[in-house]
Amino acid sequence: MMTLDYRAFDAVARVLVESPVIAVKSDSQWKSLGELVAAAKSRPKQITVGNSGIGSHTHISAVALFKAAGAEVVDVPFGAAQVVPSLLGGQVEVVVQLPAALSGYVKSGQVRLLAALTSGRDPALSGVPTAREQGFDVSLEAWRGIAVPRGTPKPAVAILEAAIRKTAESSDFAQASGRLGVRPAFMPAEEFGVLIAKEDAELARIMQLIGLKK
Repeated sequence: MMTLDYRAFDAVARVLVESPVIAVKSDSQWKSLGELVAAAKSRPKQITVGNSGIGSHTHISAVALFKAAGAEVVDVPFGAAQVVPSLLGGQVEVVVQLPAALSGYVKSGQVRLLAALTSGRDPALSGVPTAREQGFDVSLEAWRGIAVPRGTPKPAVAILEAAIRKTAESSDFAQASGRLGVRPAFMPAEEFGVLIAKEDAELARIMQLIGLKK
């Protein structure tokens, strides 16, 4: 088992972000995150919440949300491709998932989004309130970025950062991102490095709650 962590790398740039969302079937009794949380509090460890696997971003997001809300639910891990079908098939009552996997079902009216776990509303999901707007201080955007082995010469990092910025800020990249349900979010090397360190500490705390880290 490799024991690498983020300190084995130097950040180059963040490229894009995705918004984890809380979703239910369109015929669900719950019309808001507040209603879901209230039900979870009244029925501890009875409401089932699907995610994309133990330790996945969606699993960690779900744990963080319901811990912050003071509610206990049953986390149900699936392979990523099984999460939405399991919601539609009634195997779980709620899912935490990334928008790309849900967009078609939302458009067809099969799925309702209750909240986005982001600091502000996702422009692509402008009608979906954030958890914070609904009184739950949880924000766990999923980001994608580029890093290089620790000690890579700074001039090389600077060249890569500039090339990534040019791509991430282009209209072609924005259009492609929109089709995938993600959004461009360039962040330069120094700022990205600070973000990685901050989130590593926060994710470690959440993983201890899950029992994945001692």
